[in-house]
Amino acid sequence: MKTKLFKRVKQAASALLTALVICSIFSLFVVYYLSLIEQQNSLNNRSQTWNMAIAISEAGIEEGLEHLNENTGNLSLAPWSFVGGNVYYRSNSFADGSAYTVYITNSQPTPVVVSRAYVRVGNFISLSQRISAGFFASAGFNPGPLIVQRAVMVNCSRTSLFLAPLVSKKNINLNGNNIATDSYSSCDPTKSVNGQYVPGFYVGDNGDIASNQGMIDTVSGGNANIYGKAHTGTNDSNQPTVAVGPNGGVGTHAWQAANKGIQSGYALQDANFTFPDTTFPNTGGFMPVTNGVLVVASNAVTSVSTTTTGFPTPFPAGGVTTNWISTTTSTLPLPGSYIGNIKNNKSNGVIVSYTYNLITGYTYSLYSTNVVWFTNHYDNILWGTTDLGQTNNYVANSLSGQTVVVGNNVVLALPNGLNMGANDTFSIMPMGNVQGTPTTGPNGAAVIVYSGGTSAAIAGNGVVNQPGYPIDFILFCAPTVTSFSLGGNGGFNGVLVAPSVDLTLNGGGQNVIDFIGSAMVNSATLNGHYHFHYDECLANYRNNPRFLITGWNEIK
Repeated sequence: MKTKLFKRVKQAASALLTALVICSIFSLFVVYYLSLIEQQNSLNNRSQTWNMAIAISEAGIEEGLEHLNENTGNLSLAPWSFVGGNVYYRSNSFADGSAYTVYITNSQPTPVVVSRAYVRVGNFISLSQRISAGFFASAGFNPGPLIVQRAVMVNCSRTSLFLAPLVSKKNINLNGNNIATDSYSSCDPTKSVNGQYVPGFYVGDNGDIASNQGMIDTVSGGNANIYGKAHTGTNDSNQPTVAVGPNGGVGTHAWQAANKGIQSGYALQDANFTFPDTTFPNTGGFMPVTNGVLVVASNAVTSVSTTTTGFPTPFPAGGVTTNWISTTTSTLPLPGSYIGNIKNNKSNGVIVSYTYNLITGYTYSLYSTNVVWFTNHYDNILWGTTDLGQTNNYVANSLSGQTVVVGNNVVLALPNGLNMGANDTFSIMPMGNVQGTPTTGPNGAAVIVYSGGTSAAIAGNGVVNQPGYPIDFILFCAPTVTSFSLGGNGGFNGVLVAPSVDLTLNGGGQNVIDFIGSAMVNSATLNGHYHFHYDECLANYRNNPRFLITGWNEIK
C-alpha cells in the first residue's frame, strides 16, 4: 500500500512540475510581449514628446518675434523683464506642465531670439521607470518628472518690403500677349538715365514674380517673358505649378534669347512673402488739405549723342559704347588701344602679324535740362518737409481737380478712397521745383497715400511722378479695398500694396503699357501688353518694416 501511494505522489509531483514549467514559459512570453508593447509605447510617446518640444520652442520664437516687432522701443514691457546687456527675458507655462523661456538679445540691426522648451514626459514613462521612481520616493528621494528640453535660436533683420515687381497671395494669371517683367536701377547710372527708366536703355534679370499660392500662364500659345525667377508656395495637389506657353519663358535674357520654357533653377517653391499692414490710420491730428497758386518748374530732359577718341571723364550717367574695327598689323598693339583678345598669325611657326579689334572711339549721350516756369492754381496742395525726422500728415474726403505734393515725407489719408476722375491729376515734385520754397534737404519727393473705402481708381495718366522714382509714390489700400483700376490704359510709376485686391490689368491696342515699381496684391490677371519694370533700388527701402527670421538653428 505504501509503495503504491508513493508512486501516485511521484506522478502528481511530476505533473505539477510540468504544469509549472509550462506556466513559467507562458508567463515569460506574456511578460516579454507586454514589455515589448510597453517599450514600443514608450518610444512612441518619447518621439511625440520630442516633436512637441520643438513646436513649443517655436511658439516661444513667435512670441519673441511679435514682441520685438510690436514693442521695439520698450522691450522690458511686462511680462518681459530686462536681464542686462541688451537681453530681455520671459517665460510661459501650460496646463499640462510644459513651458518655455525666451531671451531676446537686442543687438541691432540683427537681434537674436532664443527659445527653450520644457516638456514633461509624464504618463509616457515606462513601467521600470515608474518602479524606480516609486522605490526612490519610498526611500525619501523624489527624482521628479522626466523633462525633455529643446532650444531654437533665430537671427532677425529688417529687409525691404518690396523685393519683386509683382507679388500676390494667390494665383498670377498671365493671359495676354506681349507681357514681360524685367528690372533697372534708379541708383545705378549704368542701369538708368538720370535715375529714370528709359525703354531699351537697360533691361535687367531681376524681374521676379511671386505667388504665395501658385502661378500659371493659362493661355495656349502665350508668350509671357519673365526675365527673372518665378516663386511659388510649396506645391501640393491643390495648387497649380509654374507653366508658360510655347513662346514664353522664365529665366535670364541671355538664356531666353536661345531657349523657350523655364530655365533650370528659375522656378522655385520658396514664396512666403509677408504683406505689410495697410490698416487705415487714425486721422486724429491730421491736417486738412489747402488750395492755392504755385509757380513751378517743368524739367524737360534732352539728350545729345556724341563720339570722342578718348574715354570720357567723368563717366557719363548713360554709360559708354566702345567703337572698334577689326584690323591686322605687323606690330603688337599698345595696351588700352584694343578690346578682346589678340590673334597671332604665324608662318612656318613664326609670328608675322597680329589681328585684333582696334578701338576707334567712344559714343555716349550728354543730357541737359531745360527749365520752364509756369503759374498754376491747385485744388489740393500737400507740403512736405526737408526734415527726415518729421512727417506732414493730411486727410481729405476726396481729391477732385488738380493735386500737387511738394517735398518729402508726406502722408495722405483718404477715408473714402483714392478715386480719380478723367480730369483729375496728382503731381509729385521736389521742393526745388517750386519758386519761393527751401531747396535744401533730400532730393526728390515721397508721399504715402492710404486709401480707405472699398475701391481705388487712377484715371488715365493721373499720377504724374515728376521725380520719376517708384519710391516717391506708395499707395496703401486698406483691407476693405477690393477693387483697383488704372483707367485709360494708363501706366504706373510707384508702389501699390493692396492685399485684398484681385488686380486685373487690361492693356488694349498694340502699345506697351509700363508698370514701373512694385505691386503686392491678392491675385493678379494680366490681359496683354503690360511690362513690369522693377526698380532694384526698392530693395534698399526700409520704412521700419517688421523683423523677419533670416537664420534658424537648433542649439543645445
